[in-house]
Amino acid sequence: MSSNRKLLLTALAILLALSFWQGEARASDYDLSGYQNAGIYVIEQNTDTVLLENNADERFYPGSITKILTAMTALDITDDLNEKVTVTSEMLSLVKPNSSRIHLSAGEIITYGDLMRGSLIRSGNDAAIAIGVFCGCRLTGSSDTLVGYKAFIEKMNEKSSSLGLTGSHWANTDGYDDKENYSTPRDIVALGIAAQNYPFITETVMTLSYTAVTSAAAREFMSTNILKYTELPDMLGGGPNPYYRASVTGMKTGNTVMGQKCLLLSAENGNMRITAAILNIPDKTNEIWPLAAGIIDYSFDGHRVIDLIDESNRKASYKISNPSILQKGNLDVQTDDSITLCLDIDAAKGYICVTALNQEKVLDVYNGALKLACDIQKGDVIGKMEFLYDGAVIAETEMRALTDYDVFSNRDIMIAGMLVCAVIIPIAPGVSIISVKKRRIRARKRKNAAKSTERA
Repeated sequence: MSSNRKLLLTALAILLALSFWQGEARASDYDLSGYQNAGIYVIEQNTDTVLLENNADERFYPGSITKILTAMTALDITDDLNEKVTVTSEMLSLVKPNSSRIHLSAGEIITYGDLMRGSLIRSGNDAAIAIGVFCGCRLTGSSDTLVGYKAFIEKMNEKSSSLGLTGSHWANTDGYDDKENYSTPRDIVALGIAAQNYPFITETVMTLSYTAVTSAAAREFMSTNILKYTELPDMLGGGPNPYYRASVTGMKTGNTVMGQKCLLLSAENGNMRITAAILNIPDKTNEIWPLAAGIIDYSFDGHRVIDLIDESNRKASYKISNPSILQKGNLDVQTDDSITLCLDIDAAKGYICVTALNQEKVLDVYNGALKLACDIQKGDVIGKMEFLYDGAVIAETEMRALTDYDVFSNRDIMIAGMLVCAVIIPIAPGVSIISVKKRRIRARKRKNAAKSTERA
């Protein structure tokens, strides 16, 4: 292609550029310099956009976040939440020292649903183990506690693999420290997103307080997710909670020696939905809460979900400088795509849309009219809409012809010749007759003039 034509088409793209929401730029970076050893992964779900990541594929110990997978696996086996479960001493013997508990006792009868709530809301390890034994024995048909529990853990790993959690392995149902119970921030986020397909789980992880009435006592489960409290719990000093975020819809905390403090959180704000994993935050302080609150603010305040295609730019109509003789009107093009992106504030306010025309279809442009290289058929790609920010293409879509469009060609020359002939041929005999008549009149006049001269 000649350099002149390249310059022409480049100029055309610039000429057709459309700017949207031009405004003052705002930086939306989040400083993770103090968290080199942490695992962080944040995704905007509606657009599958990664907003933040740090050590996303490194292995960490997820602690009680494990209980999310436990609940999913259990619900796959049985979802009868009203079924009664009798707690056994064999179940409780599997609970490790210093575990968080809902303080179940041997012989106590509790509903399956309340076991789930005790595990997900209060993070009771005894509840999570009881779930594993109960569902594992249901799965195997065995009454042996260890057989059922091990079978359930195998089922957890099968579930994990089916979800594509390639960096994870699970060794227990409660998340207690074990070198073989690990995951990655990327996998934890995928786990959280998958859990949102379970209505019981999504409802339960939003709950701040629940009272379960068992055969032994009424037990109150208080959520371990500080982000949901408007007032700080007494263990954190009480008073107004600076970390409260109304957008938080739940998920799960974790706190172990090996895993330190961990958090899987979900939040919604308008048309944005985020799921975030924050792993391996030092346990000595409550640093995870200001970090989590900051990440939520960074996600929602620093980003916008934008529909790049709407009715104002979905269609375009071009004048054509070389239409066929019989062709009427403009060439109309359209994209059938819908493009929705989550962009940071700078890009959302400063991106541009340019139309780059197909060089095989467009030869030239003059005064806004396109000179086509060939006939166009419905569905032909006439060009692309490209969305750019800071010189980089962030999205693109093809523009296709809505109808056939014929250009001037040799065929039109033949048609023009035929039209000329169609007009001239019928006229020619008449012209010839008139010419003959005129010649006869002139001859008669000469003859009469000669006779008059002879008489004289």
